[in-house]
Amino acid sequence: MADTPGAAGRPPAALDAEEQLIALWLQARHTVAAMEAALDAQLQRELGVPLARYALLCTLDDPDCALNQQVIAALLGMNKSSVSRHVDAAAQAGLVAAAVSAESRRDKTVRLTASGRSLLERGRAIVAGYASPLPQPQLDQAIATLAHFTRPAAAEPHNLGERQGAGGRTIGR
Repeated sequence: MADTPGAAGRPPAALDAEEQLIALWLQARHTVAAMEAALDAQLQRELGVPLARYALLCTLDDPDCALNQQVIAALLGMNKSSVSRHVDAAAQAGLVAAAVSAESRRDKTVRLTASGRSLLERGRAIVAGYASPLPQPQLDQAIATLAHFTRPAAAEPHNLGERQGAGGRTIGR
């Protein structure tokens, strides 16, 4: 990918479809990392919570639904032990209520408390103010583009050079 935009100070060259996909993926990673670093610092400074804990609160935003830690882990892309630590810390701070799950005594269901909902609302202003607002059509297109790539890998085995191996495992080229 020597001819990708910005390589060795050269102007961007025309990219084929595979290079465009890789460029999109790399740009998305860079954007997410930059946004998360800035938001983490600001949320900790203004609300006293790290971004990962705020993301937990966002995941629990539906007042009619309590989620178990395994579902939360899947939604946040974290392992269950990390979610468990964040749930415990948020519960100690009074931001969430955790109860033994009706389905399994080994699992907890988690929901927001009034304090958690208040912190979530204050955090929304911080997140919304992070960047200048995009016009709605651009925002809709960005969301649709990113959502396109969240399909299961089995449905599209050629994403980013991966393919299905024996036993359904995804393997690289």
